[in-house]
Parts: sequence; C-alpha cells; structure tokens
Amino acid sequence: MDLGSDQKAVPRTIVAQAVSSQELRLCRIPIRWNGGELLLRVGIGDRPSEEQRFLVYSRGTGSVALFSLIIAALLASVPLWLLNSLTRSYTISAGNELKKRLLFLDAETDTYSLSKLQFYLWTMAALFSYAYLFISRVFVQGQAWPDVPGSLPGIIAVSAGTSVGAQIITTAKGSKGSGATDPHLSDFITSGGVVAPERVQMLVWTLFGVTAFMVAAIGKAPGVISDLPPIPDNLLYLMGLSSLGYLGGKMARKAGPVLNEISIDPGDPDDVIALGGTTAVVEPPDLRPAINEARAAQASLDKPNFQHAADAVAALKNAADSAAAARTTADLNALIQKLITLRGTAEKNASEATLAYSLEHEPDKQRPLAADARLAENAAALLQDFSSAVTRALAVAAASPMLAVGGPRLIKRVITLRGTNLSPEGLLSIDNEELPFRMLVIIEGKQQPDVAVPEPSAPTFARLMKLTIDPVRLGDSDRVQLFKWFATTGPHSFSLTNPDGQKAELPFSLPPGIAQKPTTANADASKKAAPSKQAAAV
Repeated sequence: MDLGSDQKAVPRTIVAQAVSSQELRLCRIPIRWNGGELLLRVGIGDRPSEEQRFLVYSRGTGSVALFSLIIAALLASVPLWLLNSLTRSYTISAGNELKKRLLFLDAETDTYSLSKLQFYLWTMAALFSYAYLFISRVFVQGQAWPDVPGSLPGIIAVSAGTSVGAQIITTAKGSKGSGATDPHLSDFITSGGVVAPERVQMLVWTLFGVTAFMVAAIGKAPGVISDLPPIPDNLLYLMGLSSLGYLGGKMARKAGPVLNEISIDPGDPDDVIALGGTTAVVEPPDLRPAINEARAAQASLDKPNFQHAADAVAALKNAADSAAAARTTADLNALIQKLITLRGTAEKNASEATLAYSLEHEPDKQRPLAADARLAENAAALLQDFSSAVTRALAVAAASPMLAVGGPRLIKRVITLRGTNLSPEGLLSIDNEELPFRMLVIIEGKQQPDVAVPEPSAPTFARLMKLTIDPVRLGDSDRVQLFKWFATTGPHSFSLTNPDGQKAELPFSLPPGIAQKPTTANADASKKAAPSKQAAAV
C-alpha cells in the first residue's frame, strides 16, 4: 500500500482489502484520539450498504482496571496516613507496634474484628467498581458522570449493618475472649482462641462476594459498560443470612474473658525479697564437701548385679551431679525437691532388692541377691546422708538471704486479675503450666479464686478476682512449681480459660514493668519499657 512521502503526497482515503465474500479488511480509518462512535457504510458502485454503528475506545479493560485499583488504593491510604501521624504508637507487647492495624483491631480485646474486615472489604470493592465505571463512562466513552449504581447501597447496608449489630451485641452481651497476647489472623475465625463456625462461614462468603463483585464489574469492556452488574437478589439474601448467622453466634455464645491488668503482691521475686529489696549478687551455699564425700562413697561401692541395686546407685550419682550443677537460686530450689524424689527412688529399690532376696529359694541365686540388697541399702543410706549434708549446708548459709534455713523462703503471693468476663471456675496457668485450685487458699470452705468485684451483667463472672497462694500449706511438688514461677526475675505469662474454652492471656514480669498501656501521661515511659497487651502491674 502506497502511504505517500514528503515529496509525493497521497490523499487520505480509506483503503479496503477483500478477504472473502463476507469480510473486508479496512485501514486508514479516521478515529478520534479518545474514541467514540463510528458510522460505516460500504458500497459497490452506486449500491451502498446499510450504515453500521461501531464503538471505538482508546483504553482496554486492563488499563482501566489498573487505574481503578490505584484510585481505590490511594483512598484507602488516607486513613493509614492519618494513623501514621499519631504522635505515639499503639503497643500491645514488646516490639510490636500496631499503628497501621488499628483499623482492624477491637479496642476492648486487642484482637482483629471480622465485622470491621467485612465492612472495609466491601467498601474497597465498591470504590474499585465505581472508579472503573466512572473512568469508563467519562474518559473512555465521553459520557456524563454516572449515577451511583443501585447495587452499591445494598452492599454497604449489609456490611455496615453487620458492623453496627456486632457492636450492639458486644455492648449487651460482652466481648469475645481476647485470646493470645498479640492479635493474629486467626482472630477472624476464632473467639478467645476457639474456632467459631459462624465466623468461618461469614469470612468465606465475604471473600467470595467481594471477589465475584469485582470480577463482574470488569467483565464489561470500558467502551460498552453503562452500569455495574446488579448483585443477584438471592446472593444478597444469602449474604444477609450469613451476617445474621454471625450476629446470632455472637448473641448465643457466652462472653469471653479479657484480661486488662495483672498484679502480683509482693511484686519482687523471691531472691530480691530475700535481699531486702536489693539486687546484689549473693554466692550460693558451698556444697562441695558434701558432693565430694558422696562421690567418694559411691566409688567405694561394689558393682551391682541386678537392676534394683543399679537404680539405687544411679540415684546417689544423680543427686551428687545435680548438686554440683546447681548455680542459681532456682537451681537450689529445684535441687531440694529432686533430692526428695531421688531418696524415695533409692529407698524403693532397696526395699525391692531385699524382697527379691527373701523370696528366692535357690542357693545359687541367693548370694548375688543378698549382695545387691546390701548394696542398695548402702546406696539409700548414703543418699540420706548426702541429703542431710546439703540441708546442713543450706542451714549454714541462712545468713545469706538467698535461702532460708532448711530450704527456700516461703513467700505468700496474691495475684489480682482485673478485666471482664473472668470465670472463677476457669482454668488457670502461668507460663503454660497449670495453676491448680489446690494451690489456692480456702475461701468460704472452698479452694477457689476470690471474686472481689462481680460482672454487673453476669454475676457468675468477675471483673476483679484474687488468687491467694500460701506455700506453707502446699505439698512438695506444688511448692517447687511456685518457686519456679517466682524465684528469680524474668518475664512470665498468665492465662485464664473460661469453661466454654475461650481464653485470655496476659504477660507480666518480675520485678514490675509498665503498669498499664501507654497514655498521654506515660507515653515517654512506654518508650523505655515494654508494656503488656493491656496492663501488667506487679
């Protein structure tokens, strides 16, 4: 085709090429830069065809959808920018600043809110879809500003109604359980750490509905779209039923526990209290003479022939090795309980070895059994002597505030919990170790938490609850566990699980850290210490 040149101009005419009896290929058709309507008529000689109307547009679906996505993202970035302008960040736990997640957080439980997520997703879908319609009608088709499609108000009404309804139910019934310390994506389908089926179905339908609506919106090309596709009535009803199921689940489910503050009285660990409130380093009692004597006695014992004697000798060796490895207050506290356990093991094996000897009637077996019985009894006696030597060493070190005479100091602890929907019948734990009711003091004839302030809307729950632990009345195993929790400084975690399985968790530290989450008054202090999820006062 001759397109002409600077020296030889060619008139601008439409050129056609016949491909077949039913197809023409045209070129050099004049089209406006922004597209529009094109009327085309083909004639042969003096016989013209009927006029055909074509729509020509300059931008395709991909580019318009991209611009729409950018517009929606820019609008969504406005609230994020406003949150970023906060003078201080919202901190739940150490090193976890949640400024930009505040849009999704439930302020009472510090968990992600499903109703807020649904509202934001549908808002973004509506912004994207209307931006696509606006660009297509105004900039591609050259038409007037399009009206808001009739399907958008229904979508916003469902999502906004769900969000408002959820807040009303929370106010009336109480919030869900706060779960773990930090918010997690699993919050969208769980309540206090327990999977809630109605939350699962609402999340799934929300994701499907938002995706389907956006895909349907860009299903029409920018040059021909005149309105957004309406959401089918049955699908809108289904979305409404999904929201009703979610709200019904919140209504039927019991309120979950929320821990706002935990305080420990006294707030210092055992070793600091023993030092009179100071943090000076104290040398542990000198156990080396007792250890050397026990190892020398063990080396002098005969070689055992049977398992009972071997176990008794092994208990003596284990006791000496454990004492040699003890370095800290916590190690010494654990050593006391371990010696009690090992003494019991040695004495049991000595008794079983003696019993085996008394029941054996064959002379050729009696002699080694008798030797093993004496060996086991000697090992048990040596272990008893070693345990007494360790106790004496601790008694000699009584002047040191690390340990009291004969063992660790017995310090009464009062744990005060403040929050909402705290069940006095719930399961308690510290550092994922159970805190059984048998460790609590007796109140009104029962070993149970003391409900100081009941929940006004649910008298069986508490807003303020106290747990009192007196180590004087505890058994050896419970006392060792108590020393493990409170013997030395360090971070800890307390959790309460209500009978329906909903859980709340809160970190605390010994000695005390920040008493409550940052406010204007203590914003500067929050930069220097790590606050807990809500508050940890010790």
